[in-house]
Amino acid sequence: MDYIIEEKLINELDNILKKYKDTDSLEFWREYYDFIVLSYNHKNRYGLSSLARVLKKNNVKNDKQLIEIYGRGLLIIARNEGEKIYGEYFNP
Repeated sequence: MDYIIEEKLINELDNILKKYKDTDSLEFWREYYDFIVLSYNHKNRYGLSSLARVLKKNNVKNDKQLIEIYGRGLLIIARNEGEKIYGEYFNP
């Protein structure tokens, strides 16, 4: 069974990656952080593995950095929302 990612998130990430070839720019990071916040608010969001596949497919040079920040960003938001994390609780 395939994991289905919400279309809104697919489109948002696709737009960001098409818009910014320089994934080190401040403008990119602003939009990427917004994408992380948007992702948190959707149950069917990218997992770390599925995000890695998309970034690799798009030849993103700092893909490992983006994956780590995505995961940590989701965990920080979860903690801020009072959620327990890891194990049987919230996981990015």
